[in-house]
Amino acid sequence: MALSGSTSKAYTPKGAYWIWIEWSATQDILANQSTITAILYIGTNSYGYYTTNDNESKITIDGVTASFGDSGDVGYNTTKKEISRYTRTVSHNSDGTKSLTLTGWQRLSDTYQLTTTGTITLDTIPRASLITS
Repeated sequence: MALSGSTSKAYTPKGAYWIWIEWSATQDILANQSTITAILYIGTNSYGYYTTNDNESKITIDGVTASFGDSGDVGYNTTKKEISRYTRTVSHNSDGTKSLTLTGWQRLSDTYQLTTTGTITLDTIPRASLITS
């Protein structure tokens, strides 16, 4: 269980480009909800100069997808650049638990499209108990 983390990096076949998601969450105990912010990042090495041509990206949080347009140039040897960001509030189960899937997708070209996915388990939100005697 956690309130932050990241997905594994997804690489192009020769490893010139990679993407991943870093996420964080805040919890509303009374509403039994968490608000998740997911940021899709890209990196490049000396073999890949990344420039977009209206290449879209997408972030999916718990089955709901947001799409984004051109993210700008990245260049060579870029360790980390934000591509897109999506914030969504999700409801927990009645017992306070919640697991969900995060997916990030980026079109690099007609040839290369990368997808990173991770399943996260959020911290359980404590629920009120009824005590009887």
